Amino acid sequence: MYLIFYVVESEGKSIEFWGDILHFGSIQFPNPKITVVYDVNLNAAAKQRAKQFTRAEKSPRLVAAAH
Repeated sequence: MYLIFYVVESEGKSIEFWGDILHFGSIQFPNPKITVVYDVNLNAAAKQRAKQFTRAEKSPRLVAAAH
């Protein structure tokens, strides 16, 4: 499974760009265990999604997710 994260920082603020961790925000934000065919390793994808959601929730950094 390949995930891509980029962080851009400027003037004390930052945004993190997520690639291929979130496919359907309205479905996966409330339940990160929901997987899709594009999650090659379903268990690993669900665990990583939950981990990143928890981390992002505690961070003041903005997040932008593709898809």
